[in-house]
Amino acid sequence: MNFIIPEPLAVAEARMGDATPVFLRRHGNPDGPRLILSHGNGFCIDAYCLFWSLLTERFDVVLHDLRNHGWNPVGDLRAHGVRAIIGDNAFVWQAIDEHFGNKPKIGVYHSVSATAAFRQLPADNGFAALVMFDPFVPDTTHFLQLEEPETCVELMVEFLEAAVPEIVNS
Repeated sequence: MNFIIPEPLAVAEARMGDATPVFLRRHGNPDGPRLILSHGNGFCIDAYCLFWSLLTERFDVVLHDLRNHGWNPVGDLRAHGVRAIIGDNAFVWQAIDEHFGNKPKIGVYHSVSATAAFRQLPADNGFAALVMFDPFVPDTTHFLQLEEPETCVELMVEFLEAAVPEIVNS
């Protein structure tokens, strides 16, 4: 299957605490509710295009790769670990607000980015909700295993409409 990654509406650079650059890409509807998406270790968010592209008509979609992944340059691999990835989130979230405006955020994260988002969350982070796919948790038997991106998107949007209607339906 071939697919083309759409050009972002905007690209911005976030600098992590150790000056590592992480590139932010904005897609979709800037007036819509904001979704922030990232991926698991060893991958890139562009690989999930068949999933996140289904959200761009309704949502303000901001994508970012983990350090040393995807659009980001490879840096010092000794600084590549879960602690660094957890710490990076605060810099990424701040840069998103600075570059694209401050509004409530809904995090949509996979694997290690889900675990990092959950571990990093301060009380005043501006997140209305977190949607986590395959986070590293001891017991994952209660997580849905879905094959089709459309089904996954439909269930996620249905959940968000019920959980945070004031954000998603604005």
